[in-house]
Amino acid sequence: MSAPPLNPEIQKFFSNIGTSTQSLLKSVTESAAAATAKWTWWHVAATIALALIFLIVYLTISRNYETPDNIRVKTTTCTAQLAARVPATGRKSLKLYKEELRKGSVSNNAWVLGNLYIATVNGAGLFFPARDGVFSPEAVRLAAKAGARGFVFDIWPDLAGAPVLQAIESGSLWRRISMNALPFDSAVAAVITAVFGTGLVPTISDNSDDFVVLYLRFRGEPTKYTYDSVAAALRSNMEQYRLPAAFNSCKQQDTLVATHINQLAQKVIIVSNMAATDSRLADYINMSATPDIVVDASPQSLANGQITQAMVTRSLTFVAPAIESDGVDYDWEKYGYAQGASCLAVNYGSDSAYVTKYLSPEMFGTYSYRIKPVAQRSPIKYTPIPDQTKDQGTNGGVMSVSAQISP
Repeated sequence: MSAPPLNPEIQKFFSNIGTSTQSLLKSVTESAAAATAKWTWWHVAATIALALIFLIVYLTISRNYETPDNIRVKTTTCTAQLAARVPATGRKSLKLYKEELRKGSVSNNAWVLGNLYIATVNGAGLFFPARDGVFSPEAVRLAAKAGARGFVFDIWPDLAGAPVLQAIESGSLWRRISMNALPFDSAVAAVITAVFGTGLVPTISDNSDDFVVLYLRFRGEPTKYTYDSVAAALRSNMEQYRLPAAFNSCKQQDTLVATHINQLAQKVIIVSNMAATDSRLADYINMSATPDIVVDASPQSLANGQITQAMVTRSLTFVAPAIESDGVDYDWEKYGYAQGASCLAVNYGSDSAYVTKYLSPEMFGTYSYRIKPVAQRSPIKYTPIPDQTKDQGTNGGVMSVSAQISP
């Protein structure tokens, strides 16, 4: 049985498609041949140069891809750079600092929290710069070894709401510019190990009187799950180092700066820009921002008088520019030190003149704490109470401080 004849119109349609395709291919081939024939040596050189440029750009960008090899290489390099700034010996503890100053004119009642400058690292856990930088527990450990006792943690919720340390592009809530993100739990564990564990034994004489201040600077849009997860990390790493329960939930934040440092030995003070109300974290926070409590002052707000010396000396105030900003290296003497802000946070890995002076023996090169000049001291005066009582809270401890706020 023979096949039915094809409709002449359909046959013509397909025939025209075939003819058009052949003509197009012939035209392309002829054009390519003509172009190739007109090429000169400089066409070839330009093509090779463009190929090399694309290759160099690719290799440069690829070094910043989030891969295990890239993170490892950058961490190793940054560790070596920061470690070079950490003296092998020569650091002295708060205990020795107090002993030296007692020989002078500093009275015992002057040794309250609000009268001290505390060596503080900004963007704790980050090997700067923020863009293409790496977060690592090693950065926390090295900063502590270099004397940091204040730690500013930039905490963002990840896609699941879990707390991580990372750098996000300014103006964005999700566009990460750091090479990686670090779980908050790893960072806080590194602090406790470095300061209160065995990490500093070879480089410091006796840190039994030292205390630590953690600034939980929440960024983005944290949820209750974020706060509860931070509380879980604190509970598993620093429960034994908490302040007495009387300080929980910011109950005594108005007079926290009047606490004598003898009561803070081997303790961790938690400061937050969020009260984290109705979460487990709220119980851990000792001081948070209120209209009367300034926990975070930008250099700009200090420069224009929006935040005054009277405001910062009544609080445990941090000056810590956003890690993703161009102003992360700032004149801490002019904006913070002069106003008596307790925690002047800097990038320990920077080679700027500001950081070099910050880590010099005249400031924090030998001691992690410095008593403020009289003019910058807190107006909240320490008054001891003879009959100290034992706190019955779950974290226990002796709490007996009253304070008088000077007019």
